[in-house]
Amino acid sequence: MSSSYSGKKHWHYRHGMTKTRLYRVWKGIRYRCNVPTCKNYMNYGGRGIKVCNEWNNDYMAFYKWAIANGYDEKAPRGVCTIDRKNTDGDYCPENCQIVGMLEQENNRTNNHFVDYEGQRYTIAELSRKTGVKQRYISKHLLRGRDIYEIIKMYENRKAGYSGRWSQRNKG
Repeated sequence: MSSSYSGKKHWHYRHGMTKTRLYRVWKGIRYRCNVPTCKNYMNYGGRGIKVCNEWNNDYMAFYKWAIANGYDEKAPRGVCTIDRKNTDGDYCPENCQIVGMLEQENNRTNNHFVDYEGQRYTIAELSRKTGVKQRYISKHLLRGRDIYEIIKMYENRKAGYSGRWSQRNKG
């Protein structure tokens, strides 16, 4: 046996959870924040986002926090995800929460927000609310159209009305 072992257990064998989904999540968080060669490092560690010492050095601390805050190991993938409340903040107990995938997707740094009927929505949320496809909303916003105009155009399109051209061609 090599002298580097020195009779101690390796840190990753302490808990017997290395094959669990939550352990892979923990490793992924640490990898994105700590390893400059990670393809997503620029979006995490490269932006100054860190993992608190408590979690970075101790999987069981992360595990206990996750379980105490509603993480369900038996839930289908995407139902229980770790989300940072402040997307510019660190991975730490004060800034993280367990949420579903929809809520997490609404907390991304690259979301485009739209005001509609006195509420602020991401394009994905507005799409679900109105039934207008996300790509349709995005395409027409990029063309400078107002969100109310976009929704009206979509409703007219779905109803079979295509504007002045169809009126001209009718006998």
